[in-house]
Amino acid sequence: MRNYGHRMTWIAIGFGLAILSIILAADLGWGGALFDWVACIPGRDFTAHFILIGWLSLTVNLALHRRSVTLAGRPFQLGSLILIPLVTLEELSQIWIPTRGFSLLDLAANYPGIGLLGGLFTNWLQRKPGIPREEREVKS
Repeated sequence: MRNYGHRMTWIAIGFGLAILSIILAADLGWGGALFDWVACIPGRDFTAHFILIGWLSLTVNLALHRRSVTLAGRPFQLGSLILIPLVTLEELSQIWIPTRGFSLLDLAANYPGIGLLGGLFTNWLQRKPGIPREEREVKS
């Protein structure tokens, strides 16, 4: 269990740093050639937000061993709850960055990514056969 959690922590940190690098490049106006690949993706920026933030949520939730918090009688994964305000603040910060542009569509793509990939897919992945039971169980 320790190795699995340790690996997932490093994967989440690495993925988070990669996303921070993308954000920094865009903030500094270095995104031109770097982001041309997004034009090849169906749904373009919306799809990129959904996948990148969703996978970040997935890795963070797995690194946190799927810890959950109960709100309004429903369990929510802690990693997802941490990411929601962070991605919201990051998108809002673009209002004041001349090389960026705030987009409700980008923000709207982040939330289903967090919910579906970070929440539902994390739960499914942990229940998938082949993962040892002790690694599937949530330790509080």
